[in-house]
Amino acid sequence: MAQLLQTWDNTHFFQGTDDPRIATEIDAVKSEIASLVTGCEPFGDRIATAEILAPEQFAALIAEIKAIHLQRNSIVERLSNVHTFISSTLSVNAKDPDANIWLPTLQQIWATLTQAMTPVDVFLVRVSDAFVTALLADPALEELSFSVIHSRRLKDQLLSVDEEKSSPGWRSRVSMAGQSLRQVGRQSSVHHQRRIRRLGQGRQFARQRPAHDSRSGLARH
Repeated sequence: MAQLLQTWDNTHFFQGTDDPRIATEIDAVKSEIASLVTGCEPFGDRIATAEILAPEQFAALIAEIKAIHLQRNSIVERLSNVHTFISSTLSVNAKDPDANIWLPTLQQIWATLTQAMTPVDVFLVRVSDAFVTALLADPALEELSFSVIHSRRLKDQLLSVDEEKSSPGWRSRVSMAGQSLRQVGRQSSVHHQRRIRRLGQGRQFARQRPAHDSRSGLARH
């Protein structure tokens, strides 16, 4: 009985793990996360008064959160596409050199994205029920309902606002997002240097082609 070889045809996104468009896409994602950090940071200063916001303040803050949410969704889609491409390659060839260089970089970018969202996530735990009701009434934000409601059920287990902000880790969680982006940038540079050296030595990378089981694991735009 012939062995079924599983392959993935994702060439409509990238031609291979050495495709320079991967680096271009990662650079674009890093830039988007840097912008997201800027948008999220002000919510850290709003946490102390989150529970006593006046109803007339709701609309402007919800508009900010909506913009942040949509931007985060865009980042997640782009980052997921690259990550899925790299992961599907490794599922076929665990020794692919470029994929093994990109994978830890992608994992760090995911962590950076989580860190960037920390001020907004904490703010949404602290705000009043009335604010959350108004927030989730927006169809574009309705998909947040599970995560927001679940997180708010743990509200009584959180530190007080003063305790939270005096914690050494509070400010560092936001500043770490920027530091992580710089570190990822250095890692990407190392990746390019290694790839250039390999190309200069004339190494050729075999690309996986569709066999009996050809599929695509990436989201199409």
